[in-house]
Amino acid sequence: MAILVTLVLWLPDVYILVKGQPAKAVGFLFAMHLAIAVVTYYALVLIAPVRVAQRSAHRRVQPARR
Repeated sequence: MAILVTLVLWLPDVYILVKGQPAKAVGFLFAMHLAIAVVTYYALVLIAPVRVAQRSAHRRVQPARR
């Protein structure tokens, strides 16, 4: 998914490159979008991993007390 998002973020960069903007400036935009994708990927994988809910058979839901 991160690769797909990066490619989509590069579309405007390609457009402005084709329209005549300096290649050095557009290259910087490419690098910026790539850096955002890398940081986002590692944040999702390392900082916020998917956790599997643990269900135990011996636990029963206790009725609410009034």
